[in-house]
Amino acid sequence: MWPLVSSSRPLDELTRIANMLSGRRIDSRGSMRDLLPGEFRQLWEELRPKYPALFTTTEDEVTAWHVREAEECESAMHWACAELHRRVLLKSNPGDQRRLLKCAELCALQGRYTAAAVDYESAVKLAPLDSSVVLQLATARLAAGDLEGYKQACADPLERFGDTQNARTAGDVAWAACLAPDALGDYEPAIALAGLAVSSDLKSYPYRNTQAVLLYRAGKLEESSLQFEECLRIRPGGTTLDWSFLAMLRHRSGQAEEARTCLEKSRSSYESELAAWKAQPFQIPWRHSIQARLLLQEAEAVVEGR
Repeated sequence: MWPLVSSSRPLDELTRIANMLSGRRIDSRGSMRDLLPGEFRQLWEELRPKYPALFTTTEDEVTAWHVREAEECESAMHWACAELHRRVLLKSNPGDQRRLLKCAELCALQGRYTAAAVDYESAVKLAPLDSSVVLQLATARLAAGDLEGYKQACADPLERFGDTQNARTAGDVAWAACLAPDALGDYEPAIALAGLAVSSDLKSYPYRNTQAVLLYRAGKLEESSLQFEECLRIRPGGTTLDWSFLAMLRHRSGQAEEARTCLEKSRSSYESELAAWKAQPFQIPWRHSIQARLLLQEAEAVVEGR
C-alpha cells in the first residue's frame, strides 16, 4: 500500500502534474492518449520552477528505476536495452559480481561473446573460487573463436581447483575442458576430477556425461563408449551432446552407418532443445545452447568432413 498524503495544490495543478508524470492525459472523449512532445515540454517548463521537489530523485529511486526497466526489457527479450540499464547499475558498484555476471549474460544473449568474455574474466578476478564463472568464461571465449583463450580458461582452473573435493566444482572445471578438441595437453587431471564428481552421485547425468566426453577427448574410445551407454540409461533418449559424441565415437571406430544415424539424432535433438532455449532464455543458461551448437558442428565436421 502507498501512503496517501493530502495536498493543498489546486485540482487543475494536480491534474497537470499527473499528466506530466504519466506522459498521458484524458482527452475530451474520456479516452487516455499519450502527450505530444510539445505538450510534455510545456508542462515540464511550467511545473518544474513551481514544484522543484517533484523533479528530484534519490539514489535509491534511480537504482530502483534502472532495475525495473532492466527487468522489463529482459522479459521482452530486449537484450541491448536491458544491458544499458545493467551497465548503469554496475557503474554504481563495480565490485558487485552479481551485476557484472548479469551484464556478461546479456552480452552473450546478443551474440557479443568477446564482450561477454571480458566481463566473465573480470568476474573471475572478483571471485576466483567460483568455478561456475570459470565455465562461463571458457564457453564465451570458445564462442568468440578465441581458441588460445579458451585453452587458457581450461588450464588455469585445473591448477587452482586440482585438489578440490567438492563435486560441483570438480564437475564445472572438468566440463570446461570438454567443449573443444585439444583443450588440454594432458587430460588425466580433468578425468580425475570428473571421476570424483561421478563417485559423489552415480546417477548424475551431467557428471557421467562429463566423464564420457573427457575419455573421448583423451582417445579412450572404449571406456568413453561405455560411459555414454550409461548416460543413455540415466537419461533415456539422449541429448544433443550424447548423440554428437556418439557420432564421433562411431566414426572413429569405423562404424560409418551408425555414425550417420547418431548424427541425425543429434540434429533432431538440437532442434527440439533450441526451441526450448528460445522460449525460456533466462530459465536455461545461454551457454547450454552454444555448447550444443558447437559440439554438433564438430560432429558434422568429423562425420561428414565439413
